[in-house]
Amino acid sequence: MRQLLLAFSISFFSSLVSGQFQAKMSYTPGNEARIYTVYSDLHQYRYEFLENGEKGIVIVKPEANQTYILMPARKFYMKTACDDFNSLMNDPVQASLHFKESHKEKLVGNEQMYGYNCAKKDFYMDYPDPDEDVLVYTIWFSKALNFPVKIENHPRKNVYMELYDIKSWKPQAAIFTIPESYTEVDGRMRPVIPEPPAPKQWTTKTVKLPFQGELSRGTLLKFTIDKEAHYKMILENKTEKPAKIIRYSLREGKELPENIQGPEKYRTSRLYPGEKRPNTFIWKEGNEILIKVYEGTMDLDIHEE
Repeated sequence: MRQLLLAFSISFFSSLVSGQFQAKMSYTPGNEARIYTVYSDLHQYRYEFLENGEKGIVIVKPEANQTYILMPARKFYMKTACDDFNSLMNDPVQASLHFKESHKEKLVGNEQMYGYNCAKKDFYMDYPDPDEDVLVYTIWFSKALNFPVKIENHPRKNVYMELYDIKSWKPQAAIFTIPESYTEVDGRMRPVIPEPPAPKQWTTKTVKLPFQGELSRGTLLKFTIDKEAHYKMILENKTEKPAKIIRYSLREGKELPENIQGPEKYRTSRLYPGEKRPNTFIWKEGNEILIKVYEGTMDLDIHEE
């Protein structure tokens, strides 16, 4: 009997410290707190909440850099990267971690929060003069849960996020799966049209600015900047199918790093039928600009402002 009780105790204790949990989460993005239910299997997590009387669900898969925002009433879902604006607006954990990646951090110490040992860290907006650094977040992170237990947002002067009623939980695969009956939509709530694979071959077209013309899938437009100036690029999809381009900047034959030309997702434009998108860029003299058409047919108008 004693051995049986010991075995039960070990099993029960192991389930608690495994980190797989469900909990309530108070999240205060504005003046009023929202109450989320959180489910985590240590590698991914799910939020459930009510907003304006409508149920919302967010599934976050950090290791795959994917967030799924589900709208059960309409059976829609939106797929984004974890660091995308739509994801950060719905997930205080990824929002704070996104800030953490590029700012100064300081370990304050360790504290017990709801029975979990947490590393307490401050995160600062850093400036050349350390005396001018601004404290933005304090995060109490539990390694056992692989999740923050509490986040304070100091400029807002409130407890930004806090877990409570933390319980052990046996993960269920279905809870992290998108139901087959759901339709994927984009940021404008339009059904997503799947993209084709990238072209296997490219046809290079070298031009001089100004340029105006129609480019089809598999075309690589290439031009060199003669002088530094503001340039307007107007994209328009006049066809009945989506069109997509990605823009690249090179210097002396080498592609510029993302911190100069911007991440690829911001250099990508995918337009649905009838859409038009103007952009203005400051291009330096000597830079080489490549525009690749990955999908459909796109009208381009590029000229100095």
